Order: sequence, then C-alpha cells, then structure tokens
Amino acid sequence: MATVISQFNASRLSTGVGETVYITAGFSDTVTLNASGGSAPFLALSNGANAQLDVARSALAGDDALVFAYTVAPNDFSITGLTVNGLFLDGASLTDSAGEAVVTKVTSGVNESIYVSGNNEVAIVSQTITSDDLVSPRVASVDVVSGNYLPGDKVTLTVVFDEAVGVTPGAKLPTLTLMSNGEVLDDVIASYESGSGTKKLNFTFTVTDTMDVADLQLGELLSNGSFLADASGNAAILSLTELPSATSVSLGDQTVYVEEVVDLADVKIESIRYLDNDTEAFKVGEV
Repeated sequence: MATVISQFNASRLSTGVGETVYITAGFSDTVTLNASGGSAPFLALSNGANAQLDVARSALAGDDALVFAYTVAPNDFSITGLTVNGLFLDGASLTDSAGEAVVTKVTSGVNESIYVSGNNEVAIVSQTITSDDLVSPRVASVDVVSGNYLPGDKVTLTVVFDEAVGVTPGAKLPTLTLMSNGEVLDDVIASYESGSGTKKLNFTFTVTDTMDVADLQLGELLSNGSFLADASGNAAILSLTELPSATSVSLGDQTVYVEEVVDLADVKIESIRYLDNDTEAFKVGEV
C-alpha cells in the first residue's frame, strides 16, 4: 500500500503578525527526504501563504513526519480554520521504507485540516486586515454548453460563485478534475483560464484523439497552491455542485453503428426499376 499523508498538526491554536506556527505533516510510514540541489519543499496554505520546510525540527519529529514553519506576515489574509492546499516537493524526492515514492496529494475533506490538541482547527489572525465580511464564497453552479465535442474542440466549464472571487496564482493554477461513470479521468483535466475578480471562473481543456467519454461529470475543484478568495480575503469554499440535469457532454466519436444482418433466402425480387436513358424516365420491367 502506498504511503500517504495521514494528518497535519500545528503547534498553536491561533497566531498573529510576526508569530510562527509549526505545522507537522504526518505520514502512514517512515519517510526519507532528499532535498539536494537547492530544492525547498513547502506547504501551500488556504490563506495564500506558504509554510517552509524546517530541517532542524523535521530531524527531531520522527521518521514519519516533516515539520514546516509559517510566520504570519502583515499582509497575510485573516482566516479561521486554516487548511493545507498542497505539499510541494520543489524538486526534492520523498520515499518510504520500501523505497517507493510517497503520495503527497492533499485531498479536500480527507487530509487538508490542521489540528491542534486533537480536533481543534488552527485559526490564523492577521491584525492588519479587518472586515465586516466574514462569509466565504461558495460555488453556486457549474455551467457548460451541452454537446458532443470532437478532437481539437475546446471545452469551457464555468464555475459560478455566489460572489466575485479573485485568483492569486500559487505553485500551479487551479484545476477542475472530471469524471465518467463515477471514475476520475486522468487525461481530462480543465485548467483555470480567466475570470478572476468576477463571479465566473472559466476552466478549459482541448479534446484529444484519446478522449472517448460518453457522459462527462464533475470531479473536484483544486486550488493547487493558488488562493481563491473574495475582496475581504475570505477563502472560497471549493465544494462543487452537480452539472445541471439538462446538461449532457460527451467527448470523442460517440456515433453508434448498428449492423443489420439480412438472410438472402428470405428476399424475393418481384420487379426491377431501371432508367431509360433516352427518356430519362423510370419503367417497371418484369423479372
């Protein structure tokens, strides 16, 4: 079984400008980090900041953990319930006791939360940013034009929020994963293209020859280290709605060919129509 991130834990419940919170990434097996060549692994956090690897603390944390340090800067966004958007190795390698690569994926609702003393989530408070708006933007709908898209066609999916959302690029741009028959399509991923500062964020992909999907469905909206938030700094909630029930999207050649087998023994020819080239008229002749 692959080694994965089991949980994130933090050294304190709340912090302010200039203070540091240490975030420990715990793994399901012992891990070995090779960070040679100037690589600098980091955690991308849900308020748009990054927590950098703390080598000294990681060495003391045990063989199944890495420690990252985040010091709150004056312009960091205030947020309650800080989470991790992603662990990025930045060129380093991370292997388990069997020498296999560790799965560093952070999944919403699975292992993104940061805990202190059991179940308390971390609260980060930046004292320089205040706002009466404490409500996070949510996805209201996802729109796409119905149809059968062929190789070379560009497909645009529009994620509509209940208020304007800004996109601050991180390690990677946000992506929208897609599914069919309940299974994630590894080769069909829509990438963020435009819409920052509005309610509608556009994600696109181009259909290739290998894509053959009869019924496209939504997967997850992933920030990939980018920060999606409203004008007050409230991080967007990325949980998706379903596509409208009337929407139907397929990719590739979905033409159905029906082969009809005819038994010639059952065919009886009663007459033949032929063209009289002189009169350009049809006549019926007996067999």
